[in-house]
Amino acid sequence: MDKPTDCDTFPCEALSAAVRQFNEGRYFVCHETLEDLWKDEAGPVRDLYKGILQIGIGLLHWQKGNFGGACALLKGGIGYLHPFAPVCRRIDVQALLRDSERFLQRLQATGAAHMADIPGSLVPRIAWREDAC
Repeated sequence: MDKPTDCDTFPCEALSAAVRQFNEGRYFVCHETLEDLWKDEAGPVRDLYKGILQIGIGLLHWQKGNFGGACALLKGGIGYLHPFAPVCRRIDVQALLRDSERFLQRLQATGAAHMADIPGSLVPRIAWREDAC
């Protein structure tokens, strides 16, 4: 599949807010912000929002000790993001994918009993690519 054509659009203020919320670990608030963007978006980039949203909620499930929910949502979010790599709307999607896949692998290898032992340094963050446009 070709990369969606609306990836070159400069990020709106709401997307910038969602990225900040995600990186601050405020995943539920990020979910609300992205859900509003997702509902208002008619083009394929809505799946970018959905992917980030699902990864964030997967991380929220990890924080709350819900192993199954964390794995399922991380996996789903990763699936939505692949068409947008390497960069979309100045988000470094490739880095988010890499970090999310690494986190999911670690989570699955660790298992439900020790999922709280995963260090916070492995939690994915969203990076901007200023050179993307």
